Amino acid sequence: QSQFYKQGTEEYQKRRNNYNHWLKEQATLHKAMFVSHTFGFQYLPQIVFNGSETARQQSVIAHYFDGIDFKDTLLLHTNDLKNFITAYVNIYASLAKTQADLDSLYPLIGKTAIEKARLGNPKLYGWMVDYFYNGYESTNMPAGIKMLEPYINDTACLTTKRQAIEKRLKGIKTLTIGTLAPDFMLKDDAGNDVLFSKYKSVRHCEGGTARPEFISGTEAISAKYKLLLFWSADCSHCKELVGKLYTWYNQQPVNTPNGASYPLVEVFALSLDESETEIPIWQNAITQLPGWKHIRCEGGINSPEANAYFILSTPVMFLIDNKTNKICAIPENTDKLKQYLDEISKK
Repeated sequence: QSQFYKQGTEEYQKRRNNYNHWLKEQATLHKAMFVSHTFGFQYLPQIVFNGSETARQQSVIAHYFDGIDFKDTLLLHTNDLKNFITAYVNIYASLAKTQADLDSLYPLIGKTAIEKARLGNPKLYGWMVDYFYNGYESTNMPAGIKMLEPYINDTACLTTKRQAIEKRLKGIKTLTIGTLAPDFMLKDDAGNDVLFSKYKSVRHCEGGTARPEFISGTEAISAKYKLLLFWSADCSHCKELVGKLYTWYNQQPVNTPNGASYPLVEVFALSLDESETEIPIWQNAITQLPGWKHIRCEGGINSPEANAYFILSTPVMFLIDNKTNKICAIPENTDKLKQYLDEISKK
């Protein structure tokens, strides 16, 4: 490093210290004003310049919360707190080089922030747990949910999500790879009630065109796997996943024994839409998704189907073996689904 660079970093540190000192003085001077409680969000964290770019990022992360007083419950009444934590998550996540790195980092990101808040007021401690629960749940990240378990067992943690986290943890422990998929009733195309475990699908070729038909019975030719997709047509995460999943669905390999054509995976899309505004959106969306079996669960997130699979948010997928009705995989996205099917096909 050049002398000029060293002089620059030293000058920066000097000005940073002066600025932070001034910020603290202003907070004290205007302590009677609500806005003074937000000044800590403007604190400039320490940066170690004599190292790599990664080392500099790590130093920022290590000192990110230095200016925050987690004993100050007035922080809960600002939008700045959420924005501040979101920025922290993004800075920390930028250390990841691959998707696998990112998946392993997210639970650590949450744990680091929660441990900081744990030293402060129980309300802020609980808010931090709520924040990361919402993030992990919306992105279907079981590893993150599991990380939260010690905190919901801490009576000092005033989280509003205790019951939801407990339910999700029970689902993670209950619905594991190799366990039987919970059964539920649905109707076949003839309008007959049939158990999901007994439901078979087949594609017959007529005049060179594959036409999907769904029938019940154990003698039917069917896809090797069933994919249960819990979704909402009014959910942005769902729209993104469904778009990628449907593209893959139409490109997946097709088996043709005895002249019958059928895909490797059949999709059962269970909608949790239930409001007057959501249902029309769902009705319109499914017209763009022919080939899937569409079911709207009465009661939405509180429906028997959603409760059986411990669903608290969407989207969530379960890949199920058609013969055994056992859960094969719980893919977080379409890429994970394809990865599992590619790996199993090589065995």
